[in-house]
Amino acid sequence: MRRGWLAILLLLSGCSTMGPQPEPVDPGLAWEAHEQQLHTIDHWNLHGRLGVRTDHRADSLSLNWSRAMADHQINLFGIFGSGQTRITLNQHGAILEDAQQNKFTAQTIAELLRQQGGWEVPFEPLQYWIIGLPAPGPRDQFELDSIGRLKRLVQSGWEITFIEYTQVGDLMLPKRLWIEALPGTVSLVDAEGRDLGDTLNFQVVVGQWRDTP
Repeated sequence: MRRGWLAILLLLSGCSTMGPQPEPVDPGLAWEAHEQQLHTIDHWNLHGRLGVRTDHRADSLSLNWSRAMADHQINLFGIFGSGQTRITLNQHGAILEDAQQNKFTAQTIAELLRQQGGWEVPFEPLQYWIIGLPAPGPRDQFELDSIGRLKRLVQSGWEITFIEYTQVGDLMLPKRLWIEALPGTVSLVDAEGRDLGDTLNFQVVVGQWRDTP
């Protein structure tokens, strides 16, 4: 009998320490609330690393990206040889200034990078993907994780995998992203017009988010 009472006491003790179990999360409903929060972000300052890989080369760059409404400033260290490259975008267009203080202009950042280095960078949608949002327009595939954050997205010829998130104030923002061009999306050439193939992927690792709501 003593053993029976002991077993009952142990069972009751285990139940009392477990406490109430958390309610299961509906990923769809959680995403709706999370998406509304993300749409309030119109300024940020992020520091991190950008890895770029093609069929013929691989580069690792430091990245500092500031946004204030429609104005962007991106500082890259290690692109186009060495030194710092500064890219700005405002209502008047885009400007690239290299380490030798040469300046180049175009209407968009994507056009600038294509002209100067042969890079095909989807900058317009990237400013949405970087905070964990799909860009406006059709989505070919859309997948959420178990707590309602964007996990995988296929859009505009690119596949984006959201590998890791980090807490920034009241928000969960991406910390690591993998962005890959699907076959046929890009056709790369260098400054001399030589074919660099059609493989292009980026890895973004955000070390710090600042100045977000």
